Amino acid sequence: MVAGSIPAWRARILGICLSGIFLLLYDMEKHKKTIEKYEGTLQELAEDIGNLHYKSLAEFLHHLDIKIYSDGAKDYGAKRIKLSSELTKASTHLSNASAHIRESWNISKPYMEE
Repeated sequence: MVAGSIPAWRARILGICLSGIFLLLYDMEKHKKTIEKYEGTLQELAEDIGNLHYKSLAEFLHHLDIKIYSDGAKDYGAKRIKLSSELTKASTHLSNASAHIRESWNISKPYMEE
């Protein structure tokens, strides 16, 4: 070992820590607390989404299901197993919600305009 250098094992640990910090900062940047394209509050967003036509709401939930499932798969690949598991469960619930809203659409379809 050269004077002033660090042992290889410490360098590996430092590299792992730095890559973990980078991923954490990347995730923080990727997951926003607000939606830039939407000027209302999150409560107003929930109201607006809830007021969608059932057919559109089912499609929205389906797309959200796919996004959350994809995030879970990425976390699984990054060895974040607990996070992956929870996201996969959330995806399943979103898929079920989409199916129920789609069935609500089928029930109300004869009485509504598409």
